Amino acid sequence: MRSTVLSAVVLVLNIGAGDGPRALAGKDSTAAPQSTGPQSATQEVRHPDLQGFLTAPAPDELATVALPDTISAVTALFERLPAEVAGHTRSPQLDPITPKRATVGYGDGRISGGGVRTSLLWLQAIDLTKSDFFPTNWTGGHVVAYMAGRGKELKDGRDGNLYWMREEAGRDGNLFWMSEVTFVDAAGSAERFPIYGMLWGRVDSPWMFSIQADARENRDALLAAFVIAAKSSPR
Repeated sequence: MRSTVLSAVVLVLNIGAGDGPRALAGKDSTAAPQSTGPQSATQEVRHPDLQGFLTAPAPDELATVALPDTISAVTALFERLPAEVAGHTRSPQLDPITPKRATVGYGDGRISGGGVRTSLLWLQAIDLTKSDFFPTNWTGGHVVAYMAGRGKELKDGRDGNLYWMREEAGRDGNLFWMSEVTFVDAAGSAERFPIYGMLWGRVDSPWMFSIQADARENRDALLAAFVIAAKSSPR
């Protein structure tokens, strides 16, 4: 169970891969009954329990902005992001956009122990209705609440070369958010480096957003840039 949770968190942050919340929910006692055969891409999984989730204001007034809810709106918002954040320039070669996912990267990152090249700063949006990793009937708020709840349950976790800790989490109206830090091994080195992340999504939208950065202040700077870009949305 712990290994699966950690793999899920890391995949959200573009570091690696593993069994996602859809597979994990199939093993959870609160989930809907699952068949023993392969799961359908459209199979519904019971929503996580949102009752009693901690109410806390989202960082940087994130809950006050309208989140995009289509790939065209996500793309338009990402195009309004600045060419530079926290001294790092945007990396067009690391900005893939597909109908289910859009990504923006800043700066040249390291290669993780899994051999994955990343930017120093990443911003990503995922359409859960098209996901092959998360339950397709969950909203962004459901996934973030689920991950935050697992993090609270585990306090922290260790999985081989990964060490993960939840920092803060809360619900601000219909918006769920969580910040965390993951320590991973550098490729070909005994060095371990931190990746600071944040996830957020609304309980009434299928889109989930995430940030990863090499430092807390850079994570906060990218979040602030996202909020500014969202507030500049044409009316």
